[in-house]
Amino acid sequence: MRSRRAGRVAIVTGAGQGIGWGIAAAIAEEGGAVALLGRTAQKVVDVAKELTENGNTALAFGCDVAAHDDVSEAIAETLKAFGESTS
Repeated sequence: MRSRRAGRVAIVTGAGQGIGWGIAAAIAEEGGAVALLGRTAQKVVDVAKELTENGNTALAFGCDVAAHDDVSEAIAETLKAFGESTS
């Protein structure tokens, strides 16, 4: 089922653990690229490392979604890395 989300990019908040981690892993396993956001940078870095070691595409961002500047920067970096959406 690896191609279900091929060519798609998802931004997942709370991706360092729990439900966020599960959602990010499921999207990646279906072929989607994931931008992982979480308040604890090391947690999302560890998840990104795990996903990329399994052949998936992932970026990690320490990000507090309550902070507008953090979110704007994460989105800008995601767009820079993966390109603009066409859908």
